[in-house]
Amino acid sequence: MATVRLGIEGEYGRRMRRFLEGHLDQSIRLRHFTDPGQWQGPGDPEELMVLEQSFFRKLPEERQDELMEHRTIWISDVEEAGTYYRFHPPDRLMEMIQKETGFSGTLSGETDESCEVVGFFTPYCDSLLISAVRAHMQEGDLYLGMGDMRDSILSGEETGHMGDLCYYIHLKDDQIISRIRELSVREDGCHFLPSAVSFLPLSELSETDYQWFFSLLKQEKVFRRVCVGMGCGMLLRSGLMDRLDRFFLISSRTDTKVADCCEYIMQSVRAGCQRLFDHCEILYREDLDINPDGRPSAPVYGKY
Repeated sequence: MATVRLGIEGEYGRRMRRFLEGHLDQSIRLRHFTDPGQWQGPGDPEELMVLEQSFFRKLPEERQDELMEHRTIWISDVEEAGTYYRFHPPDRLMEMIQKETGFSGTLSGETDESCEVVGFFTPYCDSLLISAVRAHMQEGDLYLGMGDMRDSILSGEETGHMGDLCYYIHLKDDQIISRIRELSVREDGCHFLPSAVSFLPLSELSETDYQWFFSLLKQEKVFRRVCVGMGCGMLLRSGLMDRLDRFFLISSRTDTKVADCCEYIMQSVRAGCQRLFDHCEILYREDLDINPDGRPSAPVYGKY
């Protein structure tokens, strides 16, 4: 375990911390100070300092003297040999930290594949929806409820809902990943954020809002897969559908009305979203092995 102290002010500092948290090896612990007045101690001599030169100049003289004895990566406002220029790509700073600490950098939870966004649709308000999606989830996945009305998390634990998150998506909050973690419930290594009391907050988000949100999820790769539970209210909204990599309709082998509806919708999706033409399929609820308590008795990860 290595500790890195960041002395970086303002929005630049918050963005840099977020990048490093997502990309550095989990064996590297970050401590971020945004205000020189909050800087603590001399600290462990083995700690690595990453300091803006302007941040350092604002520290008391005795603190500056202490820091001169530490290994330090300097963030400068001008290009200087041996420093990190603040307008260089952040991965360059990451590489400098890796070299100093001896830990290679890997994105937390990242695999070689990009983050996949998968939609699961049911044509009516269905309490089975979240259970059906759960059966297709693995550790590291995120469930986003975008159904017509609120669904229940299996644990029954109090949580936020997708309507809460819509507020932060519209603001394009740069801490959106932290917001998801705060609002969701974690079970078996997966995060679950249920649907709002209705789909109306979701309908108020613009196509640009959805593009920003899902692009960030794919870019950050914090979650291995994002599973979106959908109802009729969000169906064929281009801002959402254009973000999906795969789309599944939960149909029925015995209810002909549901089966006909899902077949018709699948044809409409394939016609209206060409990118999903070969990635749009039907699942049958009768094939899902769901226990009476709503939990899948066995995962069916391998079915897609």
